Amino acid sequence: MFLEFYLVPFSKYPPNPPSTGNPDTTGLRDDLYTTYQIISVIIALVMRILFFKFRKVNKISYIIPAIYIISIASIYFIWESNPDKIMFDHGIIWDKITHDQFIRLGVLIKDEKYK
Repeated sequence: MFLEFYLVPFSKYPPNPPSTGNPDTTGLRDDLYTTYQIISVIIALVMRILFFKFRKVNKISYIIPAIYIISIASIYFIWESNPDKIMFDHGIIWDKITHDQFIRLGVLIKDEKYK
C-alpha cells in the first residue's frame, strides 16, 4: 500500500520545500496529487482483482505487475505536470556541511575545498 498511496504520487508531485511555490496554485497541486493518488489505488485494486481472477494463468505474477507499471507510466506522462517548478538552491545545504560531518558519516570526500 506504500507504493500506491505514497511512492507513485510522490514520483509525479514531490512536496515543495517551505516558502516555495505559488500560493495561488496550492489547491490545484493538492487536487492533482489527490487524484493521482486515487487513480494509483484504483489501478492497484483492479490489478489485484485481475490477479485473483486469473491466478491459474501461467506467469500471471509477471503479467499483472507489468500491466500496473505500464498503466502508471502512461498516466504519469498524460497527467498535468507540477504547476510550480521547484527552484531550490541545494548549495545552501551542502555549503553548511563540514568535512568533519562527512567523516563522522563515513563518507570519503576527495574535493579539495573540504580539506
